[in-house]
Amino acid sequence: MVAKYATSRYSHWDQYDSERQFEDTLKKLHKRLNSSNQKISEDAALRLAQIGFPAVTVLSVALMNEILHVAVNAARAIGIIGPDAKSAVFNLAWVLQHPDKERRESAACALGRLRTNPRLSIQALSFALSDTEISVRQYAAAALGEFDADDLSYAIKELQFGTMDEDNNVRTFSRYALSKTEDNRKFISKTG
Repeated sequence: MVAKYATSRYSHWDQYDSERQFEDTLKKLHKRLNSSNQKISEDAALRLAQIGFPAVTVLSVALMNEILHVAVNAARAIGIIGPDAKSAVFNLAWVLQHPDKERRESAACALGRLRTNPRLSIQALSFALSDTEISVRQYAAAALGEFDADDLSYAIKELQFGTMDEDNNVRTFSRYALSKTEDNRKFISKTG
């Protein structure tokens, strides 16, 4: 596994002498990520993000952890990894329906940073635009603004409703996302 990724953009692979050493490191970081100590968990999440793609499975599983900070740290790490973490999109979309608003916020932010699997991501983020928490709607609208105009065709109606939200930030982020689609520039000028 180490050799497979040695030529990738992750320059730290050379620090592992063997695949076994790498796997041991992943196991240790996984254990630390699941720590009840928030600082230890955060540090492990950042180190896993530095590892990149090979750590995505560990981080995806951690999204479902009972401990709030573990799940939030995992989502942040997935967002840092970016598009290489595309296999986490389904779990992030699922987390957007979790009762904890912090989990939903971090999942929305991560989906915006990944910008992969647009149909599923945009559908989940569009649904989050109607969340009861303003902060979740803000993160969802901002994340939608990260996608390409062609991908946003799945969310036009929801973004148009977002431009009429009670919160100014949700309206602004929704307008920005809509402005990326040529067909909706006229709509923006009418509601802006």
